[in-house]
Amino acid sequence: MLKSIITSFLVLVSSALCTYAQEDGGSISMPYGRSLQLSMAAGCNFSLAGDVDQWWFGDRQAGAFELDWMVSYMFPGHWGVYADLRLKFFRLRDAQEGLAEDIFDTFFPGLRRLHPSFSVGGVYRYEYGRWGIYPRIGIGWQSYGYRESTKDSGAWEFRRRTSTMTFNAGMTGAFRLSRRISFILDMHFQQPLQKSKATLTEIRSGEEIRTVRRTSSLGRELTLSCGIRLHLCE
Repeated sequence: MLKSIITSFLVLVSSALCTYAQEDGGSISMPYGRSLQLSMAAGCNFSLAGDVDQWWFGDRQAGAFELDWMVSYMFPGHWGVYADLRLKFFRLRDAQEGLAEDIFDTFFPGLRRLHPSFSVGGVYRYEYGRWGIYPRIGIGWQSYGYRESTKDSGAWEFRRRTSTMTFNAGMTGAFRLSRRISFILDMHFQQPLQKSKATLTEIRSGEEIRTVRRTSSLGRELTLSCGIRLHLCE
């Protein structure tokens, strides 16, 4: 699945480059005009979660591959808005895995490695000649998945919810290769605004015992990536 997504991403980028490579390389548009931009980038996503209890919340690799699509609309002047979709690829290693997970992976290989996040917000720009710097800030949503496990005819039940709202901040540096295409370097930070929650319910001697754990650091991430930006309408 990961190979298919990466292949589709590369085909999309190549098609965009071929389409806009026909530009005559004329004068770059005056800065701070109205602009619609589409950015496509790939890079490495780093977990900044720190010491999270792996039994309750699983364990992910420190670095993971990430793809990013971002649409920005700049109003005349310095300000604009953006919408950003990110796909991260990593396996959340879990002590609760069992036969159900093995069956799921057999029929849907790679799907549990896919972790999406989405954000919207405002972006500021500073442009000078072919160079541009675009800091941004927004709110969004991220998911590390949902888990529910039951054993001993319901006497042991484990549930975990790791989809949370997030605070997002980032900065893009861009260099115009032509009137329609820029090369970009991007840095993105994500911090959960809600706590991920895990609940273990056990029945002992007819008595229900519930244990709850929460963490606000699961989903704290930093991403460094590079790619292209298409200036679709200026």
